[in-house]
Amino acid sequence: MHSEVDNRIKSIWEQFYEMELTHVSICNELLKKYEKKDLTELLRGDTIEPLIVFEPNKDYVNQIVETQVDLRPLDKQFVMKDKLPKDWASYKYQDTVNAGGVPSEQVVEQAQRKAA
Repeated sequence: MHSEVDNRIKSIWEQFYEMELTHVSICNELLKKYEKKDLTELLRGDTIEPLIVFEPNKDYVNQIVETQVDLRPLDKQFVMKDKLPKDWASYKYQDTVNAGGVPSEQVVEQAQRKAA
């Protein structure tokens, strides 16, 4: 929530934060009522450190895509697609599945025809 720059998304995080605070408060009241304990006794402190910090990762994802998009599984390891043998099992599967055309390519072609 603290690092979100988009105000619309930040307001969603704030709503989640408020809901979680409510849950913690209700849990604390139930602990006091039934266990005669305070939540801080269980947490051993009066604050909870953030466990996850969301940060932009587009650069990382782009780097992974660029370096690994052509990797394919072969004999319990990954190799570049240009190093695959001609009889790689997935080639036969692709030929069978795409015998009538590649569905994703057909969708793109249809969209392009409608847009023209």
